[in-house]
Amino acid sequence: MTKPATKNSQSGAVSIFVVIFTALLVTTIVVGFIRLMIQEQQQATTSDLSRSALDSANAGVEDAKRALVIYRDRCLGAGAASTPECVSLDRALKDGTKCDTLQTAGIAGAPGDREVVVKQTEGDAVLQQAYTCVKVQLNTNDYIGALPSGTSRLIPLKGTTGFNQVVVEWYSQSNLENSSEEEGLKAIDLGTDASLPKLADWPKNRPALLRAQLIQFSSSFQLSDFDKADDGKSNARTLFLVPSQVGRSEVSFGDDVRQSASSGTLQQIVCDRNFSSTTADKQYACKATITLPDAIDQSGTDRTAYLRLNA
Repeated sequence: MTKPATKNSQSGAVSIFVVIFTALLVTTIVVGFIRLMIQEQQQATTSDLSRSALDSANAGVEDAKRALVIYRDRCLGAGAASTPECVSLDRALKDGTKCDTLQTAGIAGAPGDREVVVKQTEGDAVLQQAYTCVKVQLNTNDYIGALPSGTSRLIPLKGTTGFNQVVVEWYSQSNLENSSEEEGLKAIDLGTDASLPKLADWPKNRPALLRAQLIQFSSSFQLSDFDKADDGKSNARTLFLVPSQVGRSEVSFGDDVRQSASSGTLQQIVCDRNFSSTTADKQYACKATITLPDAIDQSGTDRTAYLRLNA
């Protein structure tokens, strides 16, 4: 009697699962690399566009500086203002409201161009960079500068009309320092009196003492006019502005009483005691409005004045 044939069969479920999970793993890795490459490409493109925009803006600023230099060197002297170049520069720079200042002035581009192409040489536009708007304002309300400790800055005081006050603001958030590594908030440190500590003991986050010196004269003057006068007019005065929690926000160069041995020489200027690294509505902690006396023999707006600041 012959035995019936037997059928041997094996299950392949384990192999199938291994293949499926391997494929999913490889797919996940590939998708992750592709996504990473796309993100890096987008970031590189964004960075390149941002840098390109900054380069274009800097090119516009440099062209504006060139216009001011040309205007000062060629158009402010006697008889030079009547040249066609100076007429175009004068008209473009004194408007200050239009975006085509440099095109109108003949510095870059051509009148009517809506943008100025940045190029290395004539006819070279391979960079594909351009700036679209440059405005130049000759008369500004503010003079912004840095004044490191122990240095001075001489600032010409010029106005489109007569003036008798200047406003001095100092100590910004960039001057604040952390008092400890664990403290994130940086806050101002102010005293309450006019006494001065030693330089080595000056608090780290206290604004600097400012020495403000006024030098001025009228159309004609003598050296003796720079001595202190008692008639309310003077060609030279000096104030020492001390940051404080108490004091005034308005002072006058007439408060210069250094010639009196019994008088204090320091002017306490009230600063914002709440000024800190999180202050959003003020750029500076200290502000002083200083009234200027008339210059000796001054008539109307006949005044040439300079303000010298020391920190």
